[in-house]
Amino acid sequence: MQRSSVIGPVSNRAGLTRQEAGSASGSSDLSYADLTRRIREIVNAVIPPDASIAVVSKGDEELVDPHGHRARHFPESEKGGYAGHYPADGSEAVALVEKARANGVHYLLLPQTAFWWVEHYPELARHLDQRYRKIHADSSTCLIYSLDSLTPPEPHLQSHCSSASESRLEQLDRLLLEEPSGVNRQVSPYDLMYKGSGHPERYFRWGPEALRCIELALLTAGKVDITRILDLPCGHGRVLRTLRAAFPEAEVTACDLDRDSVDFCAEHLGAVPVYSHELPHKIELEGPFDVIWCGSLLTHLNHDRWPGWLELFSSVLSAGSVLVFSVHGRHMIELLRSRELRMGLTDERIDELLRDHDREGFGYRDFANQDGYGVSLSSPSWIWRQLEQSPGLRVLSYTERGWWGLQDTVAVLRES
Repeated sequence: MQRSSVIGPVSNRAGLTRQEAGSASGSSDLSYADLTRRIREIVNAVIPPDASIAVVSKGDEELVDPHGHRARHFPESEKGGYAGHYPADGSEAVALVEKARANGVHYLLLPQTAFWWVEHYPELARHLDQRYRKIHADSSTCLIYSLDSLTPPEPHLQSHCSSASESRLEQLDRLLLEEPSGVNRQVSPYDLMYKGSGHPERYFRWGPEALRCIELALLTAGKVDITRILDLPCGHGRVLRTLRAAFPEAEVTACDLDRDSVDFCAEHLGAVPVYSHELPHKIELEGPFDVIWCGSLLTHLNHDRWPGWLELFSSVLSAGSVLVFSVHGRHMIELLRSRELRMGLTDERIDELLRDHDREGFGYRDFANQDGYGVSLSSPSWIWRQLEQSPGLRVLSYTERGWWGLQDTVAVLRES
């Protein structure tokens, strides 16, 4: 495949001939149309829908049209279009990556047609591999790096790090970033989260992202022995299936208002079934639990219903155990404010929701025709005040955009 046939001519400041570029880029059996289609599918599967992506595009608009993501050319001109040239050398390539990251880019994507960059700019390749997480690597389609990853020590400090410290960093990286093996991918035909995900792999990413939040909380708490886990609300196992694989010896309880969801998790994912109730004190849970994951529950409830749920979670957590729950924080607020996200609300309801949050630190509005179930927005200070009313719960962490770059996550410890 000749890249020149699908991408217009540009100047080549790096001094590459087309033959050199072609020989370094690798080979692919895909047509260019198939390549761009597959890249879109991969992006939709592994990258949060609102994330900003820099694409080594050589000016091709097809590569910066990933359906729902905020993609931009790389390198980028001051006006926001394609710069029209390659970096002069590896140092400039690294500087351009860091500039893009400082300007809000979350991911760097190199399509198969740009694989020659890795060979031609070895400084860039080392920089990416040492500092950032490679979230996708396929010789026939693309490489994707997450630029949100924590960076290791600066080069001038690395000599002071012992090999043991480096080994611990590697172990931590594997613990938090590697997906567990043996995840059951059977899906219920009634799973609305799966049907609404837009792509199967996007659905299956929510579990590992939740697991990372839980693992971080367990590390902070120093909690090692995990024998009983509660997933509430469990749905049809979007997260539970990953917890089942990550903690194969643990008993995992599935709890949800939707009885079909609970039955599916019990029958196909090996969970202990518990039917939920709109009133938390009426749920027949047998604690204690070592871990409670509560994703996308408090995000949909008004302020008067929070205390009952926090009281329930506290009552069924064992001493030294952790609760991790998700909330709608600043990122979701800005998406609603800009109308990039509506969550099924009218403009009037969005404005009322934002006005209440801006005034009180908390806002809530029902979904249309759903009394008592809608969208809540909560500030960290408001959440802190609720937790202060829950004896025995101590905050471990608050992570903005902790759950796959969308919802914030709060981790708390049940003290003795």
